[in-house]
Amino acid sequence: MTGAPRFAAVALILVLSAVLGRVAYDRGSSNAPSPAVDELGADEPGAGDELGAGPIRPDFSLAGLDGKTYSPGAWAGKVLVLNFWATWCPPCREEIPDLMALQAAYGERGLQIVGIAIDDPKAAHEYATRLKVNYPTLVGTWEGQRVAEDYGNRIGALPFTVIVDRHDRIAYTKPGQIARDEAEAIVIPLLGAAGPT
Repeated sequence: MTGAPRFAAVALILVLSAVLGRVAYDRGSSNAPSPAVDELGADEPGAGDELGAGPIRPDFSLAGLDGKTYSPGAWAGKVLVLNFWATWCPPCREEIPDLMALQAAYGERGLQIVGIAIDDPKAAHEYATRLKVNYPTLVGTWEGQRVAEDYGNRIGALPFTVIVDRHDRIAYTKPGQIARDEAEAIVIPLLGAAGPT
């Protein structure tokens, strides 16, 4: 499959992902945030530990809107918030101003938000430029979706947010829109934690 049929298939999959994400968000209990430690078995290291004691984050490489290639190691020692989004996803667009406010408020304390657009690079670039997004934005359609799955997004929900502590451990995942106060409740304690040893 090439050209227009392939693009149409990708667009259909992405639209269905957004719809499923919105349904999960609208259901209330289905969109409840899940600490990463909940995904660990009772006998696994980190199970029952404090927030931030989840599994080590997977590695990946994606192109940024600036044309450079990035991986999470670029932000080693920071509290990293990965936000998977798309321009055609209304709840994604609604939460971006809150994420920008978080970056402005806590960036100097070690917070780094990174947007990962599951979208057409041109559309993502135009949107991020128009909004003056103050954090890096990476792009990838299929590859970005695979990264989201590696981070626990098994239903393809958008938006999808992952918070990684200063020690590269997944502290929190959230399918559906994340509110600023909800993110702050997770991020602020992690920012107070010591950097890597």
